[in-house]
Amino acid sequence: MKKITYEKYSKGKSYQVIAVCVARFHEQITMDILKAICNKSKDAKCKVMIFSTCSDFSFGDRSDQGERTFMDIFHVECFDGIVIMSETFKDDVIVKELVSRAKNHLVPVISVDKYIEDCYNINFCYSNSFEKIVRHIVEEHHATRVNFIAGMKDNPFSDERIKCYKKVLEENNIPLEPERIAYGDFWERPAIEAIDTFLRNDPQIPEAIICANDMMAIAACKRLKEYGYQVPKDVIVTGFDGIELEKYHTPRLTTAEFNLDGLVNTIFEIVHACTNKKEIAKDHSLDYIFKKSCSCGCEPILIEDSSDKIYEMAILKKDEDFFNEGANRMVSHLNNLDNLKEVFEEFKTYLYYNDSKHFWLCTNDDLLEDNFDFNYAFASAKKKEEATFNDTMFIPIEKHQFDFQEGEIIQREELVPGLFNYLDHEVDYILFLPIHAEEMSMGYVATSIDINDFSYRPYRTLIVNFMHVLTNFKIQAEREHFYSKDMLTNLYNRRGLYKYINNTLEDCKARKHPFAIVSIDMDGLKGINDRYGHKEGDFALCIIAEILLRVTKQDGIVSRFGGDEFIVALGMKNAEQKANDLMKDIKIHLEMFNESKKRDYNIEASIGSYIRVPDNTVSLDDFIKYADNAMYSEKMKHKKINLDYRSRK
Repeated sequence: MKKITYEKYSKGKSYQVIAVCVARFHEQITMDILKAICNKSKDAKCKVMIFSTCSDFSFGDRSDQGERTFMDIFHVECFDGIVIMSETFKDDVIVKELVSRAKNHLVPVISVDKYIEDCYNINFCYSNSFEKIVRHIVEEHHATRVNFIAGMKDNPFSDERIKCYKKVLEENNIPLEPERIAYGDFWERPAIEAIDTFLRNDPQIPEAIICANDMMAIAACKRLKEYGYQVPKDVIVTGFDGIELEKYHTPRLTTAEFNLDGLVNTIFEIVHACTNKKEIAKDHSLDYIFKKSCSCGCEPILIEDSSDKIYEMAILKKDEDFFNEGANRMVSHLNNLDNLKEVFEEFKTYLYYNDSKHFWLCTNDDLLEDNFDFNYAFASAKKKEEATFNDTMFIPIEKHQFDFQEGEIIQREELVPGLFNYLDHEVDYILFLPIHAEEMSMGYVATSIDINDFSYRPYRTLIVNFMHVLTNFKIQAEREHFYSKDMLTNLYNRRGLYKYINNTLEDCKARKHPFAIVSIDMDGLKGINDRYGHKEGDFALCIIAEILLRVTKQDGIVSRFGGDEFIVALGMKNAEQKANDLMKDIKIHLEMFNESKKRDYNIEASIGSYIRVPDNTVSLDDFIKYADNAMYSEKMKHKKINLDYRSRK
């Protein structure tokens, strides 16, 4: 297959276009980074396309396989740079595949927070900043009874902070007491349990408790207060990472804040250097910003006026409850619909209150056809070696404010209809998420939003719940498929034939194309069963099934209609020629098998057909009846020939 190379989106433009690849966009720290990148993009003369997943690939299950399709949404060669927030992906293979694709097209890759060879790396040096916190407590506050709440055991970030703690104690001749170290798993509840353990096992309260992150430090302060201790009067508490909640905590924590400005500035410096072919260092290291504050006593405790924040959070909670209720209602509603067309049509109802300025839902161009078959599409996709998505994409839903459109077809590299018009005049960033039913790709959604006022958690909930609906339809299709299959031959059974052939029959009526039923009945099955056993009889039936599948070549529907009777249904412009060729090919393949002498018996069959342009005067059962009549006529000829042969002997 010829490799196609696409032009860069920035060709002839006054801006560069970068892709930011991230897992779980809705996490707070991730959204903070995305907001900073998007807010800086205009000044940096860059447009940003964010390609995210809703999973971090921790489980590696069927849903995670579907999430992987986000890599196939975009052509890497169209971008001036790829930024990968590598630490957000818990499956390194995904990151390696992205990097490999970019390298193949000579597109620079910037990896954030995880070193990747031959990429531009922006790594955070946590140890320098964390060591500053520990030194501040030990060397400036002269604390000697210093307890430590680490993260998870055998976690590299946690182990690095334990190492800093031990190093400072050793350099200051403070004995290391293992009982002063506990693991809080970076979560609130284990941190509270760590405080309980400290106070239960030591009659003296520690002078300081150093925590590996802010969330555990806040939980520690709360638990100490419940025991009647004051921070920092009775005990110093410190955190690390500078989360949003810390700004509204009393007392404010001594901590280290994420160097957001440094990260964003470095990203755009690298992008512009690569675009202008200028030399720039491959590896960049950023320290967290150490911040002395109230929880160690360096700053006076001030009671923050948090009323505005409380009001903001209450409104946010109310909005999220409203959207979550709507998403739950949506699942119940859409699951009761009959087909995917109805699902996509009704899904619009739940987008009216979505705060995106522009919204597009893009699917493969065959997804919403009347005869779409989940199982056939999934089986075909597994056989393909090419990309997950078709070259052309259908847009069943396009929303601009409260105005809905539908029906456009675009080339896949365009991503959304009128992409360049939006980039040139309206938007600086677009968020893309894959849409899938478990491991089966269904398309993607794209949205242009005000990044600073984006209800990202409700948006994620909406999309995930919509995918639950699609997954339910897929599971129903799999169940139907299971009950529509013959267990021995894996062909459709009688139920499957009726289920899947009616659309073809109706299509032939509408297009006035001929419709053909070919009836095949195995000769002599009883004799094989009686003489060689039922296992050999089953083998003979499977040989016929294999031959039918081989000669039909996916042009029709093949079914085991009864014990030794098979039916092939064909509906197309040249159905008559196809049916005649098929009957000849069946006989040729049977002769070839018999001549191979693989068995002591021959496998033979009688074949008949009925072909005509269908109308309202003839039903599917009529087609089958007339084809059976033709087949039985041939069977009688075979019997007569066999009788004549035996009488001559």
